Amino acid sequence: MTHETTSFLLASPAALARVLAFSSASILGAVWLVQSGGGIAPCPLCLQQRYAYYIGAALAVFIALMVRRAPESAALFAVLFVLFAGNGVLGGYHVGIEYGWWQGGVCSGDISAIHTTQDLLASLADAAMPSCADAAFRFLGLSLAGYNVLASMALAGFAFFGYTNYARAKG
Repeated sequence: MTHETTSFLLASPAALARVLAFSSASILGAVWLVQSGGGIAPCPLCLQQRYAYYIGAALAVFIALMVRRAPESAALFAVLFVLFAGNGVLGGYHVGIEYGWWQGGVCSGDISAIHTTQDLLASLADAAMPSCADAAFRFLGLSLAGYNVLASMALAGFAFFGYTNYARAKG
């Protein structure tokens, strides 16, 4: 990182937290756009991989708005690190399923026909989700699960950066 970038991120825990919150929200917006605009139904693992971004965005907003001291923010950045790193591992597991490196769990079905509550209730008896083994979308050779690995690990890196820098700071 350049000195200017490092200075901006270290300006306060809130500055780094805003970067993490914006990034998480942007990633969620992108997958929703691909899902709704591209008509791609997510598999169960795809949906599970979004949890880290929901939780991460909320926690980062909390840090940005409420935490004023570096020691408290360090602990919360550590939580963000574990959250995003774990999501990267889950994404890697998903990529492995897509490439046939290992067998996936129960990941099959189709939810594209569900538009109303009645459709949802009617489909519960015969629920079938898209298979986690079939990448519905690839860009530059990577599936969305592959991009999730990259994004999660990048955010984990930023969170680790926050943890290491603010853990050393004096309140």
